[in-house]
Amino acid sequence: IYFLNPKARFHDETPITAHDIKASFEFLKTKGRPNFRSSFQKVETIEILDTHTIKFSFPNAKDRELPLILGLMPVLPKTVIDSKQLETTTLTPFIASGPYIISEVNQGQILVLNRNPNYWGKNLPIQKGLYNFDVMRIEYYRDSNSAFEAFKAGRIDLRTEEDATRWTKSYNFEGIRNGNVTKREIYSGAPSPMQGFVFNTRRPPFDNIKVRLGINALFNFEWVNANLYGNAYERTTSFFEGSTLSALRASASPFEMRLMPPNIPENILDGTYKSPQLSITGRDRNSTALALGYFTQAGYALQNQILYNLKTKTPLSFEITIVSKEQEKNALAFQTMLKQFGIDANVRLVDSAQFERRRQNFEFDMIPFTYASSLSPGNEQLFRWGSKNAHVKGSFNLAGVESDRIDAAIQVMLNAEDQTIFIDSVRALDRLLIAGQYILPLYHAKGQWVAYWNTIDMPQTTPLLGFAPEVMWKKQ
Repeated sequence: IYFLNPKARFHDETPITAHDIKASFEFLKTKGRPNFRSSFQKVETIEILDTHTIKFSFPNAKDRELPLILGLMPVLPKTVIDSKQLETTTLTPFIASGPYIISEVNQGQILVLNRNPNYWGKNLPIQKGLYNFDVMRIEYYRDSNSAFEAFKAGRIDLRTEEDATRWTKSYNFEGIRNGNVTKREIYSGAPSPMQGFVFNTRRPPFDNIKVRLGINALFNFEWVNANLYGNAYERTTSFFEGSTLSALRASASPFEMRLMPPNIPENILDGTYKSPQLSITGRDRNSTALALGYFTQAGYALQNQILYNLKTKTPLSFEITIVSKEQEKNALAFQTMLKQFGIDANVRLVDSAQFERRRQNFEFDMIPFTYASSLSPGNEQLFRWGSKNAHVKGSFNLAGVESDRIDAAIQVMLNAEDQTIFIDSVRALDRLLIAGQYILPLYHAKGQWVAYWNTIDMPQTTPLLGFAPEVMWKKQ
């Protein structure tokens, strides 16, 4: 049962009621993104108890996170939903209820948000110190180099940097030298994100785990880190890297063993597994031998310096689909590594709209993607790795994972009533994902890189989850 704050209002000052909540739920359950549909289908009945009270019943859900997921549901006016406005593409802002109102939209260029002076929640204790700007203007640039130049010129106040080379070598412009720009590395208490190349296991050649293992063995992180990024990164291995939820450096508990298949590698069970480590010279006989062994098991052989499938008589080839110049640099380096082994990897740079369409429809062999994780993983793991989402267009199960073991581990995690069981189930999920080789892990930075002109500021103490722009303010 949820009790709605009677003060809650939409931007047009219309009260938010239980009827709006029910209409929003039913719309998202049938026409929302796959993650909404996946969670909300567990609800069996809804009952409006009064104008500000609503009851959701889900006795068979076996999901202790679902009450929180429902509480976080976006709520829109019932009148807007009934009018079918949300079912058509438009640039007309719809009515919401948050601290900011969209005041200007110029597609592909700018988005302007004005602070709502009548925001109903502005005096709530949980909002103290947040949302301090009267106007926020978000500008879009074709590439990050253009955005960086605009930042250097003072057209942009705040920038979060994702390019290690730029962070280490290019932040020496006049604004930095004269003290007008602050450069900070902010550390988060959350697990480091899993950034990597995703294998599409729905199609060959990546439907064969031995091929995925062989490809993984050929990625030379040590060379990439030293030559492209100035050793600014650390290699990622775990899907919950840097937290107590990670399976690294922790042996599987008896409870975890109940969730493991019989053939899982011993180094994954005892927590000693590491992503392949290669020589920084770019030539590594050990990795070459390891990869060749995997490819041989998959039915491939080197002939005239080309890796062939002995059954189909075709070379091993695939496409890496990317969306930015930053990704291209990494993909081209990987392409060279694979070519030395007789593998043809075509790198295709597409625009953001085409990339998103390919991602949503699973029309790719390999794409780069980043999975962020919290200290409290939950239903989003079903959306990423659950078998039911493997063929649901728009889901984040990009790899096409279909595993009863992974489904079981996620279900135990969702239904855990004990912290030890929760941690064990997440570690079991981590081990199963590592063993499945669904992603070629890349790397992560130790912290978050943020730079801003000194016309704005932020607290020295940052939130547990790292950088949060909503805590910043404009200096007088």
